[in-house]
Amino acid sequence: MYSQEDTIVQKFSDYVKFSGYVKNMQIASFANNLNNITNDNLIHNRLIFKFLPTKNIVGKIEMRNRIFFGESVDALPFYSKLVDIDNGFVDLSWAVVDKPSLVMLAQIDRAWVNWSNEEWEVRLGRQRINWGTNLFWNPNDLFNAYSLVDFDYEERPGSDALRIQRFFENMSSFEIAIKPGKSKKDWVGAALFKFNKWQYDFQFLTGWWYEDIVVGTGWAGNLGNAGFKGEMSLFIPTNEEQKVLSATLSIDYVFSNQLFLTGGILYNSVGVDSIYQNQENLFVSPLSAKNLLPMKYSGIVSVNYPFSPIFNGGLVVIYSPAVHTAFLMPSINYSMADNWEISLFVQSFWIQVQQFDNISNGVYLRIKANF
Repeated sequence: MYSQEDTIVQKFSDYVKFSGYVKNMQIASFANNLNNITNDNLIHNRLIFKFLPTKNIVGKIEMRNRIFFGESVDALPFYSKLVDIDNGFVDLSWAVVDKPSLVMLAQIDRAWVNWSNEEWEVRLGRQRINWGTNLFWNPNDLFNAYSLVDFDYEERPGSDALRIQRFFENMSSFEIAIKPGKSKKDWVGAALFKFNKWQYDFQFLTGWWYEDIVVGTGWAGNLGNAGFKGEMSLFIPTNEEQKVLSATLSIDYVFSNQLFLTGGILYNSVGVDSIYQNQENLFVSPLSAKNLLPMKYSGIVSVNYPFSPIFNGGLVVIYSPAVHTAFLMPSINYSMADNWEISLFVQSFWIQVQQFDNISNGVYLRIKANF
């Protein structure tokens, strides 16, 4: 027989859900000289609160807490300024601890309320607006583009925005989204129409992207047994700057042994198309839907293979032929228990100036526990 206290707890759990994870990641960074290795540590915690007050209304708040310490923090007195970044309309990131050897950040990167019925969905607040169709590069992702290099941020960035969706029959829909800015040049607003034809999902978009007018399209379907996806967006500046076309194509295939292979290309009409004379890591440049990579042409190959139900491995290789710069990221993941996993990631960056040189490397050992 349940007590009154058990009934209250049960009713509370029907309306409020709590989950999250905690991760610890050891980081070793070095160039082509193994005698100079920088060791750092990142403790990463996520708290997820989901509220279900009525059948049609859902709310969510997610907080991202990170603790940085190690040799990089010791060497850079302004380290907190490098990681304390919040591009939202409201700054929801705080440096809880900012010491010469320890930095702790707290950030609310999701905070929204959602109302929906069978035909409509309206969401207001900090959210992820995912308009992309491709797995790696998304020129249609106008609101919150993300970097492949930042593999530890699985949830990806969000935007402070209003999103309204209207659903129709035959898998078609129409939506508008608006991300306000603190000045006119910081606004993003666009409309997206989706429909299904010839067993392909198509989409068309248009809108205002900062100081540009943007039009774009995307699709996802199959060529035989292979997946075929593409996206492109044309950015038309309202000032005297040059138009920019950002476009990508990809093909993916799952073999009978469950090996998953993806290949793709990315085109940036204003990207670098010759040997880059500065020995800089082009893969960590600031990115957006308009500039997913600063190279004019880039190709990607990704391989993932499940060695067993609890152990899998992967490899991502990006190469820009004209610039002769490359990025490699092999990884392995092992599920130790239902809520525990251990992963190893390696990132290696290469560029040709006088010769093809390794300019930066990172080894990341991560343990993650979900709750």
